[in-house]
Order: sequence, then structure tokens, then C-alpha cells
Amino acid sequence: MGIDGGWKPTNTNDGLHGDIEFKNVSFRYKGMPKNMLKNISYTIPEGSFVGICGERGAGKSTMYKLIMRLYDPNEGEILIGGHPLEYYNSVWLRSNIGISVQKPAIMRYKSLKENVIYGSESKFRKLGMGPIEIEKHIQHVLEKANIWEHFQDKEKFPQGLATKCYNLSGGETRSVGTARALLKDPSILLLDEPTEGLDAENEGKLVHCNHGGSSALVCTKHLFSFLFFCFFCFFFCRKSDEKHCW
Repeated sequence: MGIDGGWKPTNTNDGLHGDIEFKNVSFRYKGMPKNMLKNISYTIPEGSFVGICGERGAGKSTMYKLIMRLYDPNEGEILIGGHPLEYYNSVWLRSNIGISVQKPAIMRYKSLKENVIYGSESKFRKLGMGPIEIEKHIQHVLEKANIWEHFQDKEKFPQGLATKCYNLSGGETRSVGTARALLKDPSILLLDEPTEGLDAENEGKLVHCNHGGSSALVCTKHLFSFLFFCFFCFFFCRKSDEKHCW
């Protein structure tokens, strides 16, 4: 797969638009005797908030990798905006996808600000934003993710955004990952357990603050209590050691 080929808009600031469609997708990792995913078909409408549920190892993270075209399906096809993923320039495609994983990389000897903007530095350079503008934008993103007030705790973050990230908790680490993904202002936002450790009230706040009308937001979750906030949900389950979507 060539990363330099494929379509991208003349104005690279234009986003990725359209529904996400899986059509009879089957996939297995190299060396595996059986499929990780088998005959998966569904459509995620643009602008929707969707829950992806299932036990660990059921294929939820694999679905993310396929959407980002880190792998291609063995059978079937995946489309966005009516075009197969191969149609798009892979680098541009991934630049329009924000992803927050369960254990995002944290640079312990870097500041909170440096950790949050990691991966978006070139975006700020292109926009010509100065340090003050960047900090205001970070504040906006952290407020959107409902975590700004927490990072204003003067005991733990005495220097605010300039505080080094020596000792973040698991929840704080995930919050940095979520803010990092939101900072890209992506067309597609993929969140893996973003509310782990939050109570039901704060789960709802995080979801409603993060869901923008232009994004297809896909969130994996093991806890069914989270389904209350979803437009609709898919369940990944095992059947004869292969994974199916319902």
C-alpha cells in the first residue's frame, strides 16, 4: 500500500465526510488460522455517536485499525463517503481521524501542554498560532472534554499547563489522550474506554461535550451502562472462535 498515492483534496484543510460502511468484511492477522472478524456489515451515519461493545479480544480494536487502514480486509470492503479506503491518500485519511487509546503515550518529563499538543504541532505552525493562542485553544479542548477544571488543581498541577507529567493517574492519562485526539478536530473520532473510572454523571458529560455534529464518534465500551448515551450500538461476540457483529 503506497502512502503517497490516492486522492486527497487540493485544500488539505478540508475534512473527510460521509458514512462509514463495512461490507461483508472478514479479517485475520498473518499467521492466524481463523478470522478475527467474519462477514461484518454495518453503516455508521456521519455525525452519529455509536457504541461498539464486546468482550476483550472480540475485535473492537481491530476494527479501529481497519478504519485507519493500518490493515486491509482479507474479504469485503470498507467505505467512507461512498469511496473504498484505497481511494484515499492514506496519510491524509489518518490525519482526519483522531484516536484515543486506553494507554496513550505520556512523556513524563514534558509539560501537560506539550503532551496534549503532541501530534498537532505542525497544525499549529500552519495556522500561525502563537503560544498564547495555543494555550487558549488547549483550554477550549480540555473544557470540551470536561477535564479542564481537574487540571486546574493547584496542588497537583501547580504550574497549570506547564506542570510536568511525572505522576498522572490512569484517568488523567486517558484524559490527556482524549484531549490529544480532540485537538486534531477530526472528522472521525475513535475512543477506546475514554470514561474508564468515571461515574455515570461524568460519563454523560464527557460524551455530550465530545460529540460534535460533524464527527462520526465510535466508542468501545465493556460496560453496558454506557449504552444509554449512544445513538445505537454494535455488539461483537464470539461464534466458533470467530467474531461477528450484531
